[in-house]
Amino acid sequence: MLKVINELKPTKGLVRHIAGFAEQTRQERCAKPEVSEKEAAAIFQSREQNINYPFVKYGIPIRAVHSNMLPSNDPTEDRRMSCVSRGADGHAFMTGVFDGHAGPHCAQAIAERLFYYTYFANCSNDEIKTMLDKYHTKRPLPNNPNFFRTANDPHLGRSFINPQFVQKLMNFGEVLLDEKANRKPNSGENLYLAALQLDQDILEEAMSPDAELFNIRAAIEGCVACWTYITESQMYVGNTGDAAAIIVQNLNGNWRPVKMSTLHSGQNEREVTRILHSHPREERTVLRNNRLLGCLSPLRAFGDCRFKLTFDELNDLEGKLFDIHQGEMNDKLVLPFYRSPPYLTAAPQIRYHRLGLSDRALVLASDGLWDVLGQKDVAQLVGQYIEGDMDVYEPNCASMLIRRAIGEGWDGYDPLEVRRSLAIPAGQSRDYRDDITVQVIFF
Repeated sequence: MLKVINELKPTKGLVRHIAGFAEQTRQERCAKPEVSEKEAAAIFQSREQNINYPFVKYGIPIRAVHSNMLPSNDPTEDRRMSCVSRGADGHAFMTGVFDGHAGPHCAQAIAERLFYYTYFANCSNDEIKTMLDKYHTKRPLPNNPNFFRTANDPHLGRSFINPQFVQKLMNFGEVLLDEKANRKPNSGENLYLAALQLDQDILEEAMSPDAELFNIRAAIEGCVACWTYITESQMYVGNTGDAAAIIVQNLNGNWRPVKMSTLHSGQNEREVTRILHSHPREERTVLRNNRLLGCLSPLRAFGDCRFKLTFDELNDLEGKLFDIHQGEMNDKLVLPFYRSPPYLTAAPQIRYHRLGLSDRALVLASDGLWDVLGQKDVAQLVGQYIEGDMDVYEPNCASMLIRRAIGEGWDGYDPLEVRRSLAIPAGQSRDYRDDITVQVIFF
């Protein structure tokens, strides 16, 4: 027995080898570039947003809203938006995160337009008729909703809020009056209708004879999103794709997450089953490597016309791209194994929750956060933040969550890893992390 134990003891050579490896690893870590603590703080503060609006005065049980974003792609494909709307049934707060793919145009279009559609869908019929009357008689439309903006939010240099958009929005109002005479204000169905109509309008704009390259890109690129609509104690959360949300609750001193979104990807068996049932003769090609037609990871998304339009429409769009700017977008729009479109939908899943005393916060974030931190981790960190734990506290809770995400290492959180991650140039950092956008709403 002693002989066996002695044989298991490490030799001097092995000890030297391990010590040398550890020293080499330490030297490699020390050799990595890093920003200073002051520079790191400036990077986080540059896109912080703290909304201190008198929500309670207008019947909305919100104490504060913290938001931040950390780009990784160059240019960043994430967007965020927050606003307050006023209506006959009171005020409502809307906010969301919008994670683009294949470019930022679709994410910006959805971020700029979605809450106008959502507000319109939740208006009463009389309110819609009043706005339609003002539009047709060329009188000014009300400045509603009111948006909260920051100076350093990413932007493309021009907006998707234009006369085409206003016309589409008014057409949506006509549809609401014609088809939904018994529509109930402030309902999940209205959020669903608004999202679907917006996606359809973006595709139609790209197919119009006078479409510009700016609008066509919004239809070709894609975007997933997670957003909320809060009025009084009623909260609706919608999501399309893999952006997600949780409620942070405190039950008997314990912090726990309540899931408020559904993952629309190949990791969700129900989504996979839905896709396969919709295309029964394409089991071998419709999902390859858990990607739609072997290309797209989210199984629901805005835009991404290459997975929605007919063959003829895609061929017409290819020709239009060639006419507008030869060589601007060389990729063929018709994908291999494209047989029975549409393969993709922007249909969101809407969850309702009545806010109670145990509900302390709602966290909305793009997948850049959830890829690193689990829902329980986020709930615990936000709980510690609410308790004033100085280990996690800083002026903006969203900044804290992003800091924790990029500083997560193999042996836990390391502040040094945060500064090293921030030192990686834009574009190159995409090899290590995704764009991260976080909204935290405190109740």
